[in-house]
Amino acid sequence: MDAFLGAGLPARLLATPGIGNLLGAVRTDRMIRATPGSAFTREAGIPGRLVADVRGMTYQNLTGTKRASTAYLPERPLPARLTALGLPSLVLFGGTHKRWPPSCVDEYRPVPGCRVEVLPGIGHTPMYEDLATTGPLLHDFAPGNGGG
Repeated sequence: MDAFLGAGLPARLLATPGIGNLLGAVRTDRMIRATPGSAFTREAGIPGRLVADVRGMTYQNLTGTKRASTAYLPERPLPARLTALGLPSLVLFGGTHKRWPPSCVDEYRPVPGCRVEVLPGIGHTPMYEDLATTGPLLHDFAPGNGGG
């Protein structure tokens, strides 16, 4: 968590008591589609299903998820969790990530069975920002396709 660069203004406002409740009640689909943009490096289409899922989240769901994530990450670093699992892993990391510095990916390199891919010009969500690159990486990693 020490490396976290922070969330964008819309995400911080949504997590603010009072303001977050109000914004949650009046947000439009366009606002929901714009919020992840603070993490993306490229223009990315946000699927309607994701917008619907976000619209269904209450303020309590949103802040509870944030609290749980903030508590989970410092408990035990993700590379240590992956090592303990002893399973093949694929880490896709955006080379121009706005929330975590690219140097964070180095923590995954010593994990046994972990394949690390740094994707240049990609931010927080490679599967939305560059499906043409991430799709084949995920497919090739999947069991039965030579990976995982």
